[in-house]
Amino acid sequence: MGYAMPEQTGVGLHLRLYSRAFIVQTNRSSRPVVFVNLDAGMSSQLLKTQVLQRLKSEYGNIFDHDNVMLSATHTHSGPAGFFQYTLFDITSRGFVRQTLEVMVNGIVQSIRAAYASLTPGRILYAEGLLKNASINRSPVAYLNNPPSERSR
Repeated sequence: MGYAMPEQTGVGLHLRLYSRAFIVQTNRSSRPVVFVNLDAGMSSQLLKTQVLQRLKSEYGNIFDHDNVMLSATHTHSGPAGFFQYTLFDITSRGFVRQTLEVMVNGIVQSIRAAYASLTPGRILYAEGLLKNASINRSPVAYLNNPPSERSR
């Protein structure tokens, strides 16, 4: 997807992009919840629809829109052309079916592997305040916020 600069054209392979699937299921009789993190700028409705169609053909009604979530790392080094809306396909000069198919295949493969290797485990979390962990990338714009916001 790059940075929407037409003269910027990627060639070859620098680093591979991955799809990582995590499945959580409270017990074998409950429906699993799937979280997929893919190395892409963002996901698309078309991508999820195609993934769900493929999963339905393999697993029946185990996976659907309600229990599968696709998330992206927001890399600008990933492909474009896998969206159903023209605006997002401008950087690739249109829809690229091959890109969509490769991404669907990779995502389904990662879900398949995660589902085949389900093992008992635990999910832990912590709550707390994390101070000074980030910066505002646009301090000039941030200064337009009211003083009450800036003093937090």
